[in-house]
Amino acid sequence: HVGAVANFERLLKDGAGDTKAMTSYADSLNAVGRRDEARRWYYRALSIRPSLVAASEGLLDVLMEDGAYD
Repeated sequence: HVGAVANFERLLKDGAGDTKAMTSYADSLNAVGRRDEARRWYYRALSIRPSLVAASEGLLDVLMEDGAYD
């Protein structure tokens, strides 16, 4: 996942608005323990496309891991 994080950072720094890429980036951030950043990227993807199930599920996982959602 570390390599994926770097690739997504290059892709998204150009302002790409691809919500699937944002969600995959957030998944990779979460996998390497960067949950705060993952949470922000899940929210960003959902602010563009609220019906994105993968982002909703990822966000829920992060919130549950952090004890913010019971």
